[in-house]
Amino acid sequence: MSETTILDDYQALLAGKQLPQGQKKTLLAAIELFSQQGFDGTSTAQIAERAGVSQATIFKYYKTKNDLLKAVIEPVINELLPRLQGDFIEDIKENSANSRAELVNFIVFNRFAFLKQNRQVIRIVLQELLTKPDFVGEIVRAFQARLAESPRLVQSNLVILLEKHPEYQPMDLLRIIAGPLAAYFMQRFVFFPDREFDEDRDLKQITKQILLVLD
Repeated sequence: MSETTILDDYQALLAGKQLPQGQKKTLLAAIELFSQQGFDGTSTAQIAERAGVSQATIFKYYKTKNDLLKAVIEPVINELLPRLQGDFIEDIKENSANSRAELVNFIVFNRFAFLKQNRQVIRIVLQELLTKPDFVGEIVRAFQARLAESPRLVQSNLVILLEKHPEYQPMDLLRIIAGPLAAYFMQRFVFFPDREFDEDRDLKQITKQILLVLD
């Protein structure tokens, strides 16, 4: 897996956009502080200080802090995650000759490594889903629409996992795998960030649980 993170790509994405420097600095400061402190725990004064701009500059570009949050999340959902998902599909193709158990094991460990590597940015989305479902729901629905439109995702070599279950759709498979991983991610990095976990053991258990559903 590449060592490049969503945050790295976010910085590169902003660098290529035709935006004033003050606006770019505001977005970068916001994504860093929201991921560290949460949306409600971060003030516009803190964002302004981190970005090296005035609060007036922030409100010049974004009428409310909610507008700023939406501006932070939208490029992640609409541009970065679909691009990174394409890289994952290529990894799946390289492992498609493996057995069902080996493929599920690969997916679980690969996707959790991705979540862990990008936990700062992903925590923003998950935390706001818990506290502002109506607000973030619009963005999540847009992401789901992009997934549904992606033939590389829904027609990939993941079909090997569905051969015993023709009644399942590819999106069903995504829920079967993503649900336990999302729950474990929340335990590790949102609810109990200071607790020690045996990651290898936990991910192997998740793999077994998924295989029980698919067998």
